[in-house]
Amino acid sequence: PPPQPSWASSPPANSPPQQSSYPEYELASIGHQAPPYGTGIAESEKPEKFKPAPKYNDLWATFAFLIQMAGFIALSAFAVNNIIKAGIIKSGEKGIIEKDFFLSANVMVTFALGIGISVVYSYLYLLLTHLFPLWSMPATYWFIMFVFFGSAGFYFYSKIWFTAVVFVFLGGLFTKTYLKARERIKSSAVLLKEVTAIARHSPAVFFLSFIGLFLQILCNIHILIVITGIRQMFSAKGSSDSLPICLHIVAYFSFYWLSQVLTNIVHVTVSGVFATHYFKPESRSPTWACLKRACTTSFGTICFGGLIYAIIQTIKEILDVLRGDGNHCLACLFEGCFHLINEALEFITPLVYCEVAIYGKPFVPAAKDGFKVAKDRGLDLVLKDIIISTVWSIGAFFGAFVAAVGCQYYLMMTMGGEGGDNVRNHALEIWIVTGLTFFLGMQIIFTAGAVIQSGVATIFVALAEDPDALAETKPELFAKIQAAFPDIVQG
Repeated sequence: PPPQPSWASSPPANSPPQQSSYPEYELASIGHQAPPYGTGIAESEKPEKFKPAPKYNDLWATFAFLIQMAGFIALSAFAVNNIIKAGIIKSGEKGIIEKDFFLSANVMVTFALGIGISVVYSYLYLLLTHLFPLWSMPATYWFIMFVFFGSAGFYFYSKIWFTAVVFVFLGGLFTKTYLKARERIKSSAVLLKEVTAIARHSPAVFFLSFIGLFLQILCNIHILIVITGIRQMFSAKGSSDSLPICLHIVAYFSFYWLSQVLTNIVHVTVSGVFATHYFKPESRSPTWACLKRACTTSFGTICFGGLIYAIIQTIKEILDVLRGDGNHCLACLFEGCFHLINEALEFITPLVYCEVAIYGKPFVPAAKDGFKVAKDRGLDLVLKDIIISTVWSIGAFFGAFVAAVGCQYYLMMTMGGEGGDNVRNHALEIWIVTGLTFFLGMQIIFTAGAVIQSGVATIFVALAEDPDALAETKPELFAKIQAAFPDIVQG
């Protein structure tokens, strides 16, 4: 038989029996729990309904997060109060941009229309990839290439040369991407069909993801207000630059930490749902039970990972300031190093939180085990070869483009005006609304795609940890995945 990877091998004879320092999780408290790490489902007896006392992991990170949030709230209160006193926000002013234009009912309806188009597009695209995964992925590439080259032909015909060249470049870029990815489409289609089936079985994960998106948008708006308030607070006092810079750093650090905690709560919850269906396919949607666990026993672990992310992002902000002060060489050197660290974290973090979602591990053991699984099972190579994320990104770009164009057309038609004067007078505002609609549509479709991404990562980790579970519950699917990804299920 082939040698087992290091994490699945038995301990030396002279060592005491290995015992996990964390309780084994009963997935979503529905009766079937994942086997202990390092053992297959055939090696460990199937447990009865076992509900251990909940253990709150990485509590220190929870307290640290709450303390910094209290400070951030206090800083936000001072900043917002200063903005109100200074009267920065005024309506009815005339200038390059008319602020009242963006508060009109017509623009509000346009934004609502853009959201509606994006949500409908997300659902239809998800349904399409589930029903026809084998041809929907190449069809996505073909359609986008057709649009780009068709647009290039139109602009060449209209003698708008620069725009035509841009579309030719984009079309060539997508063509090159497709030629590299087409060999892996068939194997990726097997996984995509299973992941989308689970996602459709648990639609609450999309609702949760959209709530997370809404909170992220609020966080982005809030940090802009806080930064504006800090600048206004010290601009009139003639104080040194050190204090406002420190407050800027604190504000950005708190923002990055809060933003990452929100993101990881959603990821751990969604991963828990997919893991539950992996080990117990007939279970009902356990979304809310998984959310409860992410916000309680695993919250400290989520805060721990968010802290690491916030530190790295804050250091990058500091390096940007140093580069602006003329320290280009030093800043670029450190920025390159932190870019590599950030790339490594972006790769390993989804695997770490899949371990957290499946087994309820603290952050450090989850990070170690996630790295071992990736190393021993070739998971790092397989994840890089998966084209599902690329296909969804292309679909999101096109969906946002459709939403933006549709909203621009609606806004221009409803504004009217004799001879189009009203449209020409508000051309800048219309393009701003179009850009915001494109950004909003992109975020909405990417949010739906993030559910698929979490599902893909979870299925891979579960396969690497315990392929026998899928072989027992879904033998036909296991055979297909084994043929497509032999390194995952064989070690």
